[in-house]
Amino acid sequence: MSARVYSALLALYPDELRDQFGSEMKQVFLEDLEDSYQARGFFGAASVWYRSLKEVFRVALPARAAQREFAVALIMYVLQEVYLGGILTLSGKGTSDLPESLWPGALVFGFFPAAIAFVALRIGNRAVPAPLHLGHR
Repeated sequence: MSARVYSALLALYPDELRDQFGSEMKQVFLEDLEDSYQARGFFGAASVWYRSLKEVFRVALPARAAQREFAVALIMYVLQEVYLGGILTLSGKGTSDLPESLWPGALVFGFFPAAIAFVALRIGNRAVPAPLHLGHR
């Protein structure tokens, strides 16, 4: 299971880095995970996962955030969540009145506009033709 989860996390890294070093990164991660688990048990495995997630937040996510479609999607998600939080607060349905079963749905709801923005920018980048130069000759 760890191999599948780490492989999914590798998708967050920049394409060039992942294409060049992805298989080695996965192999080193799995070897480190096995060695740490045998040496220190659960806490050893947890420390490997901690270091790996820390690297994702320091390397992979900033690199993705520099790409326009990811940055816009992230901004859309944050704005949607702030908007929903404001509506819930102003309507008197703050965290104390809102059933806990609704919070995961409220957090997921922000992904819809973010996903739409991401797809629109991804498709738009490919669909826009080169600009025409209609100047006088």
